[in-house]
Amino acid sequence: MTIEEKIKKPFVRRMTVWAILTAALFIICYFYHSYSNTEFSPVVSVSLILLISFIAFNSMGLLAYFTDKSFSGKIVHIKIDVRLYMESAFNRKISKRVFVGMTVECDNGKSIFFEQMLPEHLSSKNPYREGDRIYHIKGAKHTCRFPRGDTEKKYEPVSVICPLCGAILPLGSKVCSFCENDLPWDPSIN
Repeated sequence: MTIEEKIKKPFVRRMTVWAILTAALFIICYFYHSYSNTEFSPVVSVSLILLISFIAFNSMGLLAYFTDKSFSGKIVHIKIDVRLYMESAFNRKISKRVFVGMTVECDNGKSIFFEQMLPEHLSSKNPYREGDRIYHIKGAKHTCRFPRGDTEKKYEPVSVICPLCGAILPLGSKVCSFCENDLPWDPSIN
């Protein structure tokens, strides 16, 4: 199984759960209006179901997955921003997190702005530098980094970042030593 398939698998499960819940809501609404004498309009019921369905779709991370896309390219500019971030709506834990905004010149010639929240173990140092190549897989939490040769000599030997777990691995690693998944490989680095 490729890394793209491993990243896609939980989203397929979430999409299935979302589709079943939405279908169940429509069935309940249908039977409610068929067998009850109510003046509650079916149009209002369907509108409420669509609203609830969209909120569930967004909260399950499916909207972000469908609007995300895979790309690879060279980092042209970096902007680091520290913000307050709410971990969960249930426990109301607020912490400071580091967000890295990168202007990336993609391989297809287009330039895009990509923003990513760094995991806690990378918050003290920014592993991304101007001139490095990155590879972002649709739906992945972390962006894989392929360093320039001179970057490794000037700075600490940070190398490839695993897109699944965010582990920092030495250059040339084919498999992540933490989550044991295959890593993307950039042929232009060697």
